[in-house]
Amino acid sequence: MTRTAWMASVVALWFAGSALAVEPDLPDQVAEQVRAAEQVGLPVAPLQQKAREGLAKGLPPERIAPVLRRLTEQMRAAEGALGDAAQGPDRGEMLHAAAMARQAGATDEGLAEAAGEAHRVRAMWCFGDLLGLEAGEKEALRLVHAAAHSGEPEASYRETITAMRRLQESGMAPDAAARHMHQVMARGEPPMASIPEHAGGPAHAGDDGGMPWQGADDPPGGN
Repeated sequence: MTRTAWMASVVALWFAGSALAVEPDLPDQVAEQVRAAEQVGLPVAPLQQKAREGLAKGLPPERIAPVLRRLTEQMRAAEGALGDAAQGPDRGEMLHAAAMARQAGATDEGLAEAAGEAHRVRAMWCFGDLLGLEAGEKEALRLVHAAAHSGEPEASYRETITAMRRLQESGMAPDAAARHMHQVMARGEPPMASIPEHAGGPAHAGDDGGMPWQGADDPPGGN
């Protein structure tokens, strides 16, 4: 085989692999956004997941495509902010969580700090959810750090979001709720110990963290 023929075969295989990475039954407008992310080296699983969620909710492709484009932009920016911390077997999950945290208002420094905590993907989702609930970045990071250093970090991340929601439902302002929770957690108590008995119902965040699916017309913040 000549060098030219060999190069042609390599290119053909690359394009074949690229095509297979995008789910074949996605609408063209949606699939185009997934391919655009793949072409710049981003993991496509988070975009395909987001597309599936939107389609399952009955949203048209023209509303889903801008959401995927925005997610792609935020993932690229998050990867730049995290540097080497973005790498690893959980890269796709990490970039997805970091992108949503960034969309909720996280700074590059905040992303890097959250990425250094235990169970880092769940920590990042917790960070983003707290920002989406209007906690300031400093307070959100303090809560994430407290949860990370509890006896059960993964459970504490989930409970932190639930507690923040319930405190707000009881009438407490976001920053005041975050400070109150931190005081409770600093004593070694779980986040739920900060909730008054009359506070509201359960959090809406899923078991894996993250806010509900948003369409193109929804405001930034959450998942």
